[in-house]
Amino acid sequence: MKTKNYLFLIALILISCSGNKPQKMNEKIQDEITLKIDEIENENTEINLESVAENIIESEKKLNEIRFENWKDGDWYDNDYFRFLRKSIDDCLKGVENEDTEHLQEYKSFLQGQFFVNHVEVFLGGGVFVYLAFLDNPGTMYEAWVYSYVEEQTVTGYSLRAFRKYTEALNTTKEGVMERMKEFPHLKLW
Repeated sequence: MKTKNYLFLIALILISCSGNKPQKMNEKIQDEITLKIDEIENENTEINLESVAENIIESEKKLNEIRFENWKDGDWYDNDYFRFLRKSIDDCLKGVENEDTEHLQEYKSFLQGQFFVNHVEVFLGGGVFVYLAFLDNPGTMYEAWVYSYVEEQTVTGYSLRAFRKYTEALNTTKEGVMERMKEFPHLKLW
């Protein structure tokens, strides 16, 4: 409603200024009108962005239900998200450059060898956050966001959206990791 009033006011100003006013005056008024229109559009953009954000969150909640509704306990230790992450790391090490390896480039020298998953959690933005460390340097943890695409109630593909060094370090050694793997056979190296 507020926007309609502004637009009506602007239209009236334009009509009244289109008469015999000097050119300088018309330009000044047009500049003011342009600024006012920009303000109105910015107000609408903010409102629309807020609404769009709410819709995206609701949509992703529903998509995450599709992604994970049939998962069993074992799926949290062995799944296509981890396989895709391993493939992306391998591609990066082979020199493949694409949107899935671009986040890995700065860490390329640290990506050698097998990794283990320390923790995984569902992300509201879609997919999972994977907290991992490499067997050769188990004290340094990394965080990866692996997104999955959903079409017609089915996961159809994956994308590595982010990868970074995690701020918290793990207090473990290679031997400690191997001991934990023996103790919990469902854990594995990727």
